[in-house]
Amino acid sequence: MERVHMDNMITGHYLKPKRTERDTMNLDFYIPKKLEGISPIIWEQTSDSSLNWQMLPQGLISLTFNFEDPWTFHSERFTNKSSNPTEKFAFLCGLNTKPLKVSFPHIKTMGITLYPIAANLVFGIPCSELVDLAVNGEDILSHHMDRMENEIRELPDFSSRAVWLENFIYSIIQNNTDFSIAIKISKLLDQLIYRKINGYSADLYRLTGYSRMHTYRIFKDWFGLSPSQAVSIRQFNHTLENMHQEYDTLTKIALRNGYYDQAHFIRMFRQYAGMTPREYVKHKTHIVGQLPF
Repeated sequence: MERVHMDNMITGHYLKPKRTERDTMNLDFYIPKKLEGISPIIWEQTSDSSLNWQMLPQGLISLTFNFEDPWTFHSERFTNKSSNPTEKFAFLCGLNTKPLKVSFPHIKTMGITLYPIAANLVFGIPCSELVDLAVNGEDILSHHMDRMENEIRELPDFSSRAVWLENFIYSIIQNNTDFSIAIKISKLLDQLIYRKINGYSADLYRLTGYSRMHTYRIFKDWFGLSPSQAVSIRQFNHTLENMHQEYDTLTKIALRNGYYDQAHFIRMFRQYAGMTPREYVKHKTHIVGQLPF
């Protein structure tokens, strides 16, 4: 399997395109109801203008389809330029833990955002193998790629492409014997995040019912990170969303999201964003975790 380093409607709900502030990118969204717990959104981004775009870690992975020219990555971690994943029609963006800066000459890109448990369920890959990596789509869905490309290219509009992709991913996971286990583990992480944000103590190993080492292996396989890292990045993302939805002070948002104080918030935010919370607010767009550079 080729990998390259990276620093990061019938059954659903379709949202009309939206143009973001401070950029010229159009966005379409579709919520795949059949994939609850597996995928929060299917999306398409288009722009006729060249863009320099910075994407912050989401704690998620994404199967992406690029209809246009390859992207240019601005990252020391993108070490093998001869293996640029965007030269292929489909590629899997792994679990980024650092900001990823990308330049687009122009863009037409579609993708399905997936929770980390989908790495195992859909692609048969432990999520730990996808941390700060991108994988050629032909390496993970070799038997399906020709069909996927033909369908996605030939369908007339985003809504029909999104419904087809939802049904295709559902066909892969519906008979997977690990499905119920994956959802249970994902809900466990949700419990940990809830307790962390609301200031409650949580005995992780009592919640899982497993030993420390077995719990660690479970988290690495299904979430790609250690238990503390998985909770930390989800806490960061939850806070990002609050910074878009609420107009309270950053200090109050930080305390409401389980950070000890402003200094703790700034330190942890900088770890994932590469900037302070105030710098993020200054440059933010309508897209959570994505901004121009």
